[in-house]
Amino acid sequence: MDIDKFHISRLFSIRHGITILALMGFFAALIWAKNEDLFERVEFSLKTANSGKIRGLAILPKPVAKHPVVIYIHGDGESLLTIGKTLRQISELGMAAVGIEYNQTNQAAFDEQFLALHNYIQQQPWAENNATAWVSSSLGAQRTLGFMLNQPGIQPQLLVRMSGGWVPGLNPFTNQPSRFPIHCPVLLIHAENDEVFPVKDATRLANFLQVAGTPVSLHILPDRGHDFGDDRGVVFRAMAEYCRAHLPLTDYTAALPGCRLNADECQRFNVAMQRAGRHQRELWKAVISTREPERRTMMMVIGGLEDYDLAHITAAHLKEVVHIEWQARRNYPWCRDTPLDIFEKFTANPRFYEEPIENFQSYFSERLRREVKYCRNTQEASDAVWKWMHQMMIWNENGISSAGKTPREILNAGASDCEGLAVLYTALCRSVGLPERPTMLIWQNYLSTHYCTEVWSVQEKRWRELDSTAETRTYNANWTLRVPKAMILTPDGERGGWNATAENRLEAFINTIDLVYPSGKILVKVLDHGVPAAHQSVGIQLPSVKGLIFIPQSHTDANGEINLVLGESAKFPYRFFIDKPDETDWQWLEVHANQTYHVVLNLENKRPFDASAPPPPLFFTNSLTQ
Repeated sequence: MDIDKFHISRLFSIRHGITILALMGFFAALIWAKNEDLFERVEFSLKTANSGKIRGLAILPKPVAKHPVVIYIHGDGESLLTIGKTLRQISELGMAAVGIEYNQTNQAAFDEQFLALHNYIQQQPWAENNATAWVSSSLGAQRTLGFMLNQPGIQPQLLVRMSGGWVPGLNPFTNQPSRFPIHCPVLLIHAENDEVFPVKDATRLANFLQVAGTPVSLHILPDRGHDFGDDRGVVFRAMAEYCRAHLPLTDYTAALPGCRLNADECQRFNVAMQRAGRHQRELWKAVISTREPERRTMMMVIGGLEDYDLAHITAAHLKEVVHIEWQARRNYPWCRDTPLDIFEKFTANPRFYEEPIENFQSYFSERLRREVKYCRNTQEASDAVWKWMHQMMIWNENGISSAGKTPREILNAGASDCEGLAVLYTALCRSVGLPERPTMLIWQNYLSTHYCTEVWSVQEKRWRELDSTAETRTYNANWTLRVPKAMILTPDGERGGWNATAENRLEAFINTIDLVYPSGKILVKVLDHGVPAAHQSVGIQLPSVKGLIFIPQSHTDANGEINLVLGESAKFPYRFFIDKPDETDWQWLEVHANQTYHVVLNLENKRPFDASAPPPPLFFTNSLTQ
């Protein structure tokens, strides 16, 4: 009998344990699902001025920060239970989406409810108060416009009306449109065959708003009814994208007490977070798990990442890179005394050119630690890294290509072209805290280019050009004047350098030719019948012993101007031309050192150019070695 009781008790204990484990698994799954959910759901209840109650729902994108807010007031036939998909569609684009149940039969009651909602949102830590759009559909559009007419002191930054009609409250302003109190931009979306509110109502409202001076856009969908039919999902997505484009960015920095970024740096970081899309959660994980001063560097690094990196780099990778570089900043004088902005762009940044991104810092820093242990300044550290690399690598001009290879793959190959050696040397230097960036030299007498690097010298407080290819050109080697140069282009540490050379985007680089080579300044102006022409492509050609060299293009700014620096003319002048498929204006220019020139090109001028004709001779002799 006692044995039976023992077995029963044991069986009960086992079943009880299984139940507990199952419950624990269930709750763990719930927690996991909540953490993996892209949105946070906030249900709320509000009291109106007359003690009425309304229920509301907010869908917030993660990570939660100060988001622009879109209030969606649904139409007849919808409810708070049915608009969840619409709110999520809005929230997917990084905006807080809010909806309420409202009185659909009484404008005065609605006004109280909407005012209570407005006051509620103003107090929420997740809401950017000056970044709000009111989106309404059908009956909701009527009620919302009625509220604005009754409460003109409360207006959003954007009003979107879908399938809404004329409101009687507009009638008093038809003869005096200047008194109309609504001034925020308005978007009207209407169906051509709307059976509830005829399309003429939308046209009438658009015309009235235009006369009243209110910015308005009207979009009419052909062959569609009141609810837009099969296009409803597409219309709502387009509406959300319109709101996203016309509202300020989410301010992620507001969620960080003691954030050390200034206003411009905050904007730069917020832009990067928006461009990261769903991967922003991974980037945010890196930010919030880092303490100052590393956190500031983390945010500056993220702000300068290319779009591909924003969508793929992991939090663990970012944290390791920033941690290693800050260790170098604390340990090495050439890194500690580097200006913070240069350190963040050209030491802590995980990418510096078009190489596949990898975590090379930890791999190289371990191998170079002993090499730089007793170095005291930039020169000694730079030469120590240079010496170690040339013990491991040889330059093979016509052999192994570095295209598409990571720094570690280049090192493992044992030989590379000049581009690969520049990429590898940059990676090696950065791994021990040396601010380094690759450069592309454009010769004046060859069709090819040459890749070198620049290191920031703490002692000289300037960038210094290094040729990492040649085994004899260490830090103090005097080599920069040997071959005539047109430009020296280096990435500026900001987003946009990827593929800039192939796309002829000269503005994505810094031109540092004047740091090492006699150079002149050129101001190029493009005019269209005397008026400055913005966004025009200007090409530069240079005759050489092998033919015409095409230097990457530049584009005119809002004033129709381009500021350039070019190396002193060695054998031939430079040719400037407007880059268009037909004949355009062009001009030869002979550049002298320390001189400033003005080149004016006119869009209306059509000048044929004979590429086979010899260029004009120089009027002076270049004293440098030819």
